[in-house]
Amino acid sequence: MSSVAMDCELSHEAFPAVSRKRPVSDTSEIQVDHLLPLPSLSTATAEDVYKLLLLAEEVRSATMVDDTPLNRDDLFETVRDGDLAEAKKALASAEMSWRHSALGQNFLFFVAARRRRGCEELAKQCVAMGINLEEVDLNGQTPLFWAAKRGNTVMVKFLLNLGFTVNFRDKARKTALFFAIENGHLDVADYLIERSASTLVRASNGKTPRAMLKEKNHKAPGRKRKWAEPSPSLVCPGAETRSRFAQWEWAGTQDESEPMVGKEEENVLVEDSRHLREK
Repeated sequence: MSSVAMDCELSHEAFPAVSRKRPVSDTSEIQVDHLLPLPSLSTATAEDVYKLLLLAEEVRSATMVDDTPLNRDDLFETVRDGDLAEAKKALASAEMSWRHSALGQNFLFFVAARRRRGCEELAKQCVAMGINLEEVDLNGQTPLFWAAKRGNTVMVKFLLNLGFTVNFRDKARKTALFFAIENGHLDVADYLIERSASTLVRASNGKTPRAMLKEKNHKAPGRKRKWAEPSPSLVCPGAETRSRFAQWEWAGTQDESEPMVGKEEENVLVEDSRHLREK
């Protein structure tokens, strides 16, 4: 082996860590103001090669956008909290296989927890991009739980119509109905019950939705849908087929506008007099 080759045998620890990044298209503002003279191969030393590699890494870093898990979390939060244009752009730049670092949730969870307008449009975008409808988070919960927890009536209806099971139970043996009641979203609780959410299922702590509603002096409505399995094993039965059919169905209703959703403290309200709740 030549002396140049031997001098160039540097360990991985000698170089800066390289994070996973994606290239960007605009490099017009990138400046390199300390270019090194390029040594010839016959005179190159290990120090020369090391300096050139450092320079190459610096230039490469300047032309890349950070795509590490922590920075991905910003995209999730934009989908949940940003305006509609920002949220759509964030989704378009993401992969549906990504998970938020906190609870291992995909983007549909963050759309379900959204309190601003456009959640249904964003949910359709997730489905069109191939989101996995059968996923649960680290607590064993589904996007329906988060829609119920946040009082997002629009997303509760969307997810149930998409095929999410109303009585799916998390690791604490709770259903989405528990979270609607716990957080005071009784209109959402009523809708879930009308869609066959069971008031008799018992959580690990021994509570039932019926007892919780009684504590709040709230009378549950009658069921408007047929009986549903109280402990289903699937989040969204036939998810792949449902996803394809839904996209076909939506394609025929693209001109229809989604109801406006506004923020009123902790509640998501549809801007329609039929759905507004008095304080």
